[in-house]
Amino acid sequence: MRPHRRDTAYLMMLLLLGLFGCGEPSENNNNNPQRDLSLTQTTEDGVFTLQYGEFTDQEGKTYTSIPMNEYFTFILTIKPKDSTKTLKAPTITAEMPDHGHGMNTKPVIEDLGDGKYRVKGMLFHMPGWWKLSIKDFSGDGVEREVAFNVEL
Repeated sequence: MRPHRRDTAYLMMLLLLGLFGCGEPSENNNNNPQRDLSLTQTTEDGVFTLQYGEFTDQEGKTYTSIPMNEYFTFILTIKPKDSTKTLKAPTITAEMPDHGHGMNTKPVIEDLGDGKYRVKGMLFHMPGWWKLSIKDFSGDGVEREVAFNVEL
């Protein structure tokens, strides 16, 4: 059975969207000097300070920054201002706000104790602005979220 022209055109359109669907990052957002790219952030209420770093690959090779299109692991440290505050394993997501999509993987979080967490299975699959969100880490029932900006 021969495919119809409309079916062929539809398949070509899907192929092109798959290859080029996200487009290029806009000039206004790529390496935006006004975007805070620090590795340390404090919650809005000042109760917790979060820091991430110590990037490695699956075999333990160290990176100085987040690699593109390679699985990586990082260490997240959450420090309460008040030592009586309790912590729980956070929820971690990453998205590309300019493109309207997130990561293709779901990270695995390992509690190392003393407010440290190993986050495995991260994958930023394309260049541009990523927003790394950390939330649901406070044991006091107050919902807090911290977002880190990442440029690849």
